Amino acid sequence: MLARLVGAPDRFYVIRLTEHSWSIYYLDKSGPAYWFLNASCVEMTGATIGAMREALKRLETEGTITLIPQRGVMVREPGEIELNNVYEARKVIEVHAARIFAETGDLRRISEIKELTLYNIERKAETRAETAQLLKDRIRVDDLLHETLIGHLNNQTLEEFTNKLLIQIQVNRLGVQPRFMDSRPALREHIEIIEAIKDRDPDRAAQS
Repeated sequence: MLARLVGAPDRFYVIRLTEHSWSIYYLDKSGPAYWFLNASCVEMTGATIGAMREALKRLETEGTITLIPQRGVMVREPGEIELNNVYEARKVIEVHAARIFAETGDLRRISEIKELTLYNIERKAETRAETAQLLKDRIRVDDLLHETLIGHLNNQTLEEFTNKLLIQIQVNRLGVQPRFMDSRPALREHIEIIEAIKDRDPDRAAQS
């Protein structure tokens, strides 16, 4: 199960994926918290109140949101220490994943990711709408390499764990103004990892 947070600077959607279905939940960004507008969720998705309540309870269990009786739903933002721990935990797993992928991973797939990464690094935007779309596309490409490396491990427990880490990272992104968000340095680091993988060099892939 995976929840993704995407959208415009002031409005976001939580896309919850399961093996058999998906649901979208609308959020409105106001002040330090992000509130679910439940009526809009039902109207947009056609989901039943019961199904939505179940999804929200699962998000609360994962620590992504807080259910506040008779008020609504608040997305919980991770603190600095918690966020640092999230990135450190993901790094430990992905160092191992990069090493394994360099040994046995699909080089054609990694070449496709390289082309997509280079394209989005060099891509230019002229309008505000194009800039917003470019930022989202760069984030998607950023996440794509992480997901590919972890998926190659074929370990459901690790995949579920890293998905939960990703949710916290995505929640943190909501608090960053788009003009201050630049994924290009991370994407350039990805190119170094990809080159090491293509060379079948596990040590360099793990160190990049």
